[in-house]
Amino acid sequence: MEIEKILQQQQELLAQLIQMVAENNQKLTKVDQRLDSVDQRLDSMDQRLDTMDQRLGQVEQQTAKIDVIEQKLDKLSNRLEEYRDDSYSQRRQITGVEADLNEIFRRIERLEEHTQL
Repeated sequence: MEIEKILQQQQELLAQLIQMVAENNQKLTKVDQRLDSVDQRLDSMDQRLDTMDQRLGQVEQQTAKIDVIEQKLDKLSNRLEEYRDDSYSQRRQITGVEADLNEIFRRIERLEEHTQL
């Protein structure tokens, strides 16, 4: 009888152990599912980060192109300023030459008047 009692206790303990293992398996399955979910979220975030990184790379390329264009515009602006300065200087020279020519024409007219007399 005692052996039967011990066997029955062992069977009960074994049943409890099996139940505990089953419960732990269920908990582990839930944890595993949560980990899978977290892993999927992390993968999604990784993809988003990759996309953002690509966009950042494109923005950096565009920024570099804009910098080059700005440098070219600065050079062109400087050249335009030089041309304006040259043009202003040439206008002053032409005005001076024009004044000199007018003076020469007046003198010629005076000389013609004197020679006609």
